[in-house]
Amino acid sequence: KPQSPVNRAIMAKMLSLAYDYIDQNDENKLTVSFEDDVNDTVNQDNNENNNNDATEDTEGTTENEQDAITHNISGTITGILKTEDTINVKIQKDNGEEKIYQAGSDAKTILDNEGIDILELEEGVIAEAKVTEDNNILSISAISIEEQYDGKVDSAVDSILPMIIIEVEENGEIQKLPFEAIDDVTVILDGEMVALSTLKKGDIVTIKIKNEKVVKAIAESKNKEYEGVLTKIDFNKMPIIIIEDDNGEEKEFTLCEDTKLIRNEKEIEFIDLKKGDVITVYTEYNKIIKVEALVVKTEKKGTINEIIIGSTSKLTIADELGEVTTYVISNDSDIKVEEKYKTIYDLRLGHEVNLQLENNVIVNLEAREVTQEFRHMGELIYINQASQLIMIKTDEGENILINTTVNTSFINVAGDKKTIDSLNFGDELLIVCTHDGVALIAENVIIMSESNKSIE
Repeated sequence: KPQSPVNRAIMAKMLSLAYDYIDQNDENKLTVSFEDDVNDTVNQDNNENNNNDATEDTEGTTENEQDAITHNISGTITGILKTEDTINVKIQKDNGEEKIYQAGSDAKTILDNEGIDILELEEGVIAEAKVTEDNNILSISAISIEEQYDGKVDSAVDSILPMIIIEVEENGEIQKLPFEAIDDVTVILDGEMVALSTLKKGDIVTIKIKNEKVVKAIAESKNKEYEGVLTKIDFNKMPIIIIEDDNGEEKEFTLCEDTKLIRNEKEIEFIDLKKGDVITVYTEYNKIIKVEALVVKTEKKGTINEIIIGSTSKLTIADELGEVTTYVISNDSDIKVEEKYKTIYDLRLGHEVNLQLENNVIVNLEAREVTQEFRHMGELIYINQASQLIMIKTDEGENILINTTVNTSFINVAGDKKTIDSLNFGDELLIVCTHDGVALIAENVIIMSESNKSIE
């Protein structure tokens, strides 16, 4: 989740682990590698210009190779500070993020199509800069502005005469102000560059004016949609939901009293939302006006591999391909065993089940008993005639405890009938048995070879 914030405790842990790793031995020292074509070019340039400072226009470096190590940013300059060693330029980017970049006094700087010293730049100018990965400014091009207006879009067109009309509030009254835009006006909507006509009525906008024309418009949509999977539901003063999008980024939303909640096309209460629901959040001026939830229904078949009963009960199921998956089973789920309504306490390991899932939570389960036959062979090492228990030790060294019943058949290899009383320690036994979900039950015990050791 590279977009998630990192707090002080997490950063301290990360730095500590990184330091310990690097400090172990010299082999763990960090190195940087590029793709082969970029790396070859960089190595070649370093060999030829070992004593020269790298610049934006380095000879012998192609445009594609420059793009691999630099990128462009655009925004508004909000501060410039010269220190002893460098010039710090603070830029508020079009997405609202404010960041400090470093520049040398020789950085190529253009203001209103004229070359200037970078220290001549003033706060409020619109800037586009080429920067390196370590936030050094290589060049910067800026446009000074004369006026700025904040308001809401009334209309916008970019035909023969680009024009935008905005609504602004002055002294409690709404006024409509029309502005002509330059032909190549820069328009940013929700952090992305768009055409002027993309702006819609009601969008929040800031326009920047030079020579009585709009040179830049930065806007935020009146209505937005967010999609993801519901991962957390909380309730403080107001209900809170957290959804995770396809990129693994989490977004938190606080619901309002008048937020409309829809689940599977039916209006619901907040408590009816479920983790795993596919969520679409609709906002107007960042106020949540509607939440639509969609239940993902699936069916699975398999065999019960594990049963966990608790405040959150779970079943582990092995499918036909042997893949094992653990599912939460809802407290109000319908459970049938052999077509009779039962509870989770009536389920057994080895039951074959058909599952109906909602967001990977079991809501319906049908189970049937499956008699599985097992064969175990080993040396008799324990016997309890009163409890009708025997234990054998296999060639692999595994001790297996098996129950016998009055229906268990005992025979030797000659076909002679035997009883549990006739067994001796050391007898080599082949046992055919079943599992009742709790223990192994012997159906046939075949004495492969007999020992002279007495059980007494």
